[in-house]
Amino acid sequence: MKKITSVLSVLMMLGSMAEVSSQAFSMTRQGGMFELRLTANTTGVTVTIDGESAGELPVTVYVKPGQHVLGFLSPGQPTKNIPLNVNSDLAIPYTKIAPKALFPLTIQVNVPGASIQIDNQVAASNPVAIESGAHTLTVVAPGFLSWTQAFNMPSNATTINVSLQPAVFPLNVIVNVSGATIQVDNVTVSTPAMITAGNHVLTVSAPGYNSYSQSFTQNTRGLSIPVTLTPASFPFSVRINVVGAAVSIDNVPVANFPVPLSPGNHTVTVSAVGYRIFSQAFLMPANETTLTVALVPDFGTVIIKTDEWVGGNAARMVKVFVNGVEQKDKPLQLALPQGVYLIRLEAGIAFAEAKVTVQAGRTITLVPRSVVDLLSESR
Repeated sequence: MKKITSVLSVLMMLGSMAEVSSQAFSMTRQGGMFELRLTANTTGVTVTIDGESAGELPVTVYVKPGQHVLGFLSPGQPTKNIPLNVNSDLAIPYTKIAPKALFPLTIQVNVPGASIQIDNQVAASNPVAIESGAHTLTVVAPGFLSWTQAFNMPSNATTINVSLQPAVFPLNVIVNVSGATIQVDNVTVSTPAMITAGNHVLTVSAPGYNSYSQSFTQNTRGLSIPVTLTPASFPFSVRINVVGAAVSIDNVPVANFPVPLSPGNHTVTVSAVGYRIFSQAFLMPANETTLTVALVPDFGTVIIKTDEWVGGNAARMVKVFVNGVEQKDKPLQLALPQGVYLIRLEAGIAFAEAKVTVQAGRTITLVPRSVVDLLSESR
């Protein structure tokens, strides 16, 4: 029975040795291995060999010859990995480095939400705790020029004031109306204007034109925006003393009033049969307007010669009728608007009459030849 037990013990020991020999290290010396004595100047440091835990320092292990990686894990310290080529017994101490003192640094920036970087690392807070000594501060914000400065952090609390300058780029607004007012975000600017990168609102206005507004994004290359203002229209009417008169505005016939008309210079023309043509340039204001036009009749002249008919001394006895209406004023010389008229002469029991066509600016002479003849006319 003892013999069987001894055999099992030997087999278990061999199995354990085989398991240990498969690792990069063991806690007991095996054939061909070298000793590593690992010490530390502090407690709580754990060591790994090739990623496998070897316990807490101080500790002695045995490793195979060749390349290995020692890892030291200490609370509050970053993991420290050391590559090691083992070809003899070695003693390796681990020295814990005391952390440097940190001091609060406050960054006062004129742009809320600006990103703060210290030594190219984004600061998680403001104030931020850093070591004394040389550092580099960088502050950035959208639409502003980045700010970078080297500084020496003293061994006490410190504040650094940073004033970011807007990053501005050219905006050129091309408007079809000279003298138009250009505004960006409700601020009047001239063009080209220097505008910060980002989102803005452009407004363009001019008297007599509809206002123009649009949102735009200013980029870092500059921007050009064409703007076409459309004329604003206001009601325009013409009041005329002649029914049926023809009206045109800027040589375009107009049948019904009011009509929409843009502010500015225009020409109105009014005409009617028997009346002088009316034409006038006018300035349309930016409101509803009515123009009153009084057409003036355009006259022709009718002269009546009665001497041979009734004798010179009896001319005053002649009565003149135009379309049945007796003429009291200068009956032998008539000024009549353009048109067709029935002229009748009466002297006692004698009479004469004729239809005549009067044209503006022309003269007609009527001569009665006898009591029974129609009046003859000459032009």
